Amino acid sequence: MNFSIRRSDQTTYVEAQGDIVAGVGRDLESLAGKIEDKRVILDLGRVRTMNSVGCGEWSRAIKPLASAFLIEFAQCPIAFVDYCNMIPSMLGAQGLGGSVLIKSFYAPYACRDCRDEFKMLIELEDVRKTKQLEPQPCPRCQEPVKPEVESEDYLTFLDRTL
Repeated sequence: MNFSIRRSDQTTYVEAQGDIVAGVGRDLESLAGKIEDKRVILDLGRVRTMNSVGCGEWSRAIKPLASAFLIEFAQCPIAFVDYCNMIPSMLGAQGLGGSVLIKSFYAPYACRDCRDEFKMLIELEDVRKTKQLEPQPCPRCQEPVKPEVESEDYLTFLDRTL
């Protein structure tokens, strides 16, 4: 996995690109030495694939990062959310009360009229209070469509973050 790093306003912005597979633990460990701020925004929008070996390495490597920094995950892919819901340690420190926040994530939607499947970027603030994924307009026909997942199941990770 490759990381692009920039700093602004006492925040380190990290854009991850690649796959969460074997070797990602080493990549995350090397990232720690490059972070200069307490607050880190880790953008996962360009993560392509994940597998169980990578998730195991991620879980082990993210724990010390979550202890040392306030990590805000942004643009989390659907697969990342799914793994976080199954494996709390994906969020560091067993994912319970650690210094981690999922700031934004993708959710799957499908339009029955267009037969089009798409993903929508959801901001934490839009679901934090209600814990519900709201209908979104179809990008093709603009009709409101419901998510393809149950909010109660898909948003389980909310109880494991700040």
